[in-house]
Amino acid sequence: MTDRRRYWAWAAGAGAAAGLLRLASLNLFLDRDEGEYATLAWLWRSGAGVPYRDYLEQKPPLSVGMNALAQALSSDGVFGLRCLSWIWGVATVVALYALVEAMARRGRMGWRLQRDIRLRTALAGCGAFVAAALLSDARTQSLAANTETWQTLPLLGALALLFLPEPRDLKPRNYVGAGVLIGVAALFKQTAGFAVFLLPLACQERKGRLLPSVAWTVLGALAPWAGAWEIFHLNGAGLDFLQCLLVYDRAYALQSWVGAAGRAVGLGMYLAPLLAPLGWLAFLGWRALGRDRGSRAWLGAWLGVGFCGAAAAGRYYPHYVIPLLAPLALLGVLGVAGLKTAAPGWSKRRAPRALRWVLAAAFALSYLLIDGPLWTAPSGRERTWTVYHVRSFVQAPLAAERLRQRCPEEEKLFVWGNEAELFYLAQRRPATRFLFVYPFTGEAPVWPGGEDELLNGLMGPGTGAAAVSQPLDPSDPLQREVTAGLRAQYDADSSIHAFILGVRRK
Repeated sequence: MTDRRRYWAWAAGAGAAAGLLRLASLNLFLDRDEGEYATLAWLWRSGAGVPYRDYLEQKPPLSVGMNALAQALSSDGVFGLRCLSWIWGVATVVALYALVEAMARRGRMGWRLQRDIRLRTALAGCGAFVAAALLSDARTQSLAANTETWQTLPLLGALALLFLPEPRDLKPRNYVGAGVLIGVAALFKQTAGFAVFLLPLACQERKGRLLPSVAWTVLGALAPWAGAWEIFHLNGAGLDFLQCLLVYDRAYALQSWVGAAGRAVGLGMYLAPLLAPLGWLAFLGWRALGRDRGSRAWLGAWLGVGFCGAAAAGRYYPHYVIPLLAPLALLGVLGVAGLKTAAPGWSKRRAPRALRWVLAAAFALSYLLIDGPLWTAPSGRERTWTVYHVRSFVQAPLAAERLRQRCPEEEKLFVWGNEAELFYLAQRRPATRFLFVYPFTGEAPVWPGGEDELLNGLMGPGTGAAAVSQPLDPSDPLQREVTAGLRAQYDADSSIHAFILGVRRK
């Protein structure tokens, strides 16, 4: 096989692996965050309201945009979103392969990989295969289409612009271009913005260039944000866009730092069966890369962006680690490569080789045990339960069908809980700006005037149905009023587990 054919064979294999593994996502039900983005996209497209101005949202708009695109391309917006995420996932894995092979060809990953094309393409391909597995995983919830799912692809482009050229050859256009891609990633979730500082810092060779490099990168990152702001400004929501994304979101993140250490430990224990062996292998790969005179700065900066993003909000949900999965996969494969004589990290001693075998086997076994049930699940319902273990996600389509039957299309839906997917699935407009009840349960900052708006939405004549997916606390005055309003105005239906549905008495 020629070198060119070998290169494309590995690329095709990585793409095929990513496509195959992500097939398990195609019949997943919407989760809580996905339901929020789907609802906002539907409301905006149907003229029912603009995000940030008419409906509270503290995350950037590109995930809403992806849902709007999916709904425009498919009559079934959920399936359309899954197909769009499937294509994006395949593109991400192939782009990772291309970047790693190019970095190795330029000597950024050590002299052994630079001189041996077979070893180089094999390592890049195997790194892409492991990344494909991790980016379609149940434990980290990377199989879904959450904000973090979309971030890796534009970040790969930023890494290519800054680290493939020689440091002395970097021009302002490299930094501006990388900044634009970082800005795109941050429009999925603000935490990608850490890259505007970490990536320019890592690619410097001479002193005195850091501040101009950061300035050019920030300038590039502001461009897509300015474009997004202009769209909302033209829709009368420019100030609301800034207030929700910069002011309310910061208050939301700062509030969540109480108890953050305990949540971090809990997440670490939850992910340890899968990521602990890989993390150890990644450490071995990191050490081997340094000993082979490879560049570790780009990987360190990439990991830094991922770690900062996972920790920034202090909430430590499983999907927060998704931006870390691709660099961990690459370094883990580099750690395993030490088993081969010509590869970085090779050792004549038996103990290091045995350790690599044990860690690789532990990771493979954990992955099979965790993700194997995805492939034996007989339906999307069971597969959704396997990924989330949240009963309301599984029951939401049934609840939405019941609401469609009992609530007239022109009337609104009140939800006490955080199941924003109900609005989209039932195709019923929200009774208030709040798709979640976080501002009323202490999980997010209070919204000025929010309590009155919530009660008016519940009791207003245009609201035809209600759904309760979260317990109401009788000791809280607001929740006591909500309970009284529900009992006074709505007939309860508890036939669907995880929800209490109510139809307005006429």
